[in-house]
Amino acid sequence: MTSQPGIWLSAWTILQRNRTAVLVYVAIMMLLGFAQEHMGGSSSLIVAQTVTAAWLAIPAHLTVLRNMDVSLSLKGSGAEKAVIPFVMRGIGLGLLASVLPFLLLFVMLVQSYDTAQTFLVFGLVAVLTFTVVFAVWGTMLPAAVLNGDKRFTRAAGRASHSFGYAFPRLLVSFGVLSAVMVGAMMFLGKYMQPEGTFFPAGGVDAVAIFAALLNNVIGAYQIAMTAVILSRAYMMAEEKTAARPVTA
Repeated sequence: MTSQPGIWLSAWTILQRNRTAVLVYVAIMMLLGFAQEHMGGSSSLIVAQTVTAAWLAIPAHLTVLRNMDVSLSLKGSGAEKAVIPFVMRGIGLGLLASVLPFLLLFVMLVQSYDTAQTFLVFGLVAVLTFTVVFAVWGTMLPAAVLNGDKRFTRAAGRASHSFGYAFPRLLVSFGVLSAVMVGAMMFLGKYMQPEGTFFPAGGVDAVAIFAALLNNVIGAYQIAMTAVILSRAYMMAEEKTAARPVTA
């Protein structure tokens, strides 16, 4: 692969080139957050959030893979059929990466460890497992966008060429940006209403709404950065595979 801008600048460029998708993503995530306050963490809301993330992630991947800017409709890009495969694989990777940290969380809570220590360990393990899982199998996502080989085994084969590139950069995307989110929420939490809700009794918590908005903006940047890393890892692995000499 030729020399390319760093992941921070590339993620910002992708957000600018797909600003409509970003605005729609943030707006829908805000609405889903408001709905979650009244409905609780239902599975339907989780699926809706995942689909919404896909409608930003797919254009972000296309910008890296094909140098395309995509509007709200994916039909012009030919990627409209990629949504369901993309979402299903995204959910699968997320579930796979969640097994170990949630198992550890359960054990530590049962053993009555300090709450702050428990959630710190949970967060660190979650970042590590998500990074490993996506570094190994995450190229399924750009493959789904391009209607390529989306199998777990093929993704693992690509990882033999791209893991060294993807792993440290995904640590930045999943680790550093998640830490920024948590830090921002902790800081703003000092100024929120005691209820911690968007619409406490008799008013509106503007700080809570701003916190959610900031969280979703950072989330959009995280999606773009992850797309940059996984798409470049996919192209790197495919190029190395194609360049491999054919033996008789």
